[in-house]
Amino acid sequence: MADYQCMKCNYRFTKERKPLACPFCGKTGTVDFVPDANDILADVGEQEKRMQDIEERKKEWDNRRK
Repeated sequence: MADYQCMKCNYRFTKERKPLACPFCGKTGTVDFVPDANDILADVGEQEKRMQDIEERKKEWDNRRK
C-alpha cells in the first residue's frame, strides 16, 4: 500500500496502485505518490552513497594527475 495525493483538491488516500483519477474530485492526471519517512531516508542514504563514490573517484583522479 502507498499514499497518494491529488494535486488539484489535496485529497490524500492509500491504495495499492496509483489510480488514473482522484477518487474524491475525479480529476485525471493529478494524483502523485506521497513518500513516507522510510522512502525519504532511503533516498538520503542513496545520495550519501553517491557522494562518497564521487569523492573516491575525485581522489583517484587527483592521484593519477600527480
